[in-house]
Amino acid sequence: MPNRFEVRDRDWELTQRAYGMDDEGWDRTLVRQRLVGLAGRLGVPLLDLTPALRAAERGILGGPYYAYDPHWNALGHQVVAAELVRFLREEGWLPACAARGERGDLLRQPARVADVE
Repeated sequence: MPNRFEVRDRDWELTQRAYGMDDEGWDRTLVRQRLVGLAGRLGVPLLDLTPALRAAERGILGGPYYAYDPHWNALGHQVVAAELVRFLREEGWLPACAARGERGDLLRQPARVADVE
């Protein structure tokens, strides 16, 4: 699961400033790169949530993380749930009926930021 500074550019900038880090000595994508490489070598499917969480980021309008907390907010959980369903289906690990709610509707699409606030 990507940390907030791996998703939000502004959080990465603030982290660098707070700890005196520079771009030459630190790479916020290194953990992700290593996981992708390891999964590839082992032939294990990997769900990388970073692109979906980045796509949900709306700057000052909000995003998938709480403002003062590194955890996902409601939007973040919806984005991750949708990605998980997509991934499990693509891998053939989730039958179509297993992704339906009690009323038979598919899991909701991620909410807009305005819906979460």
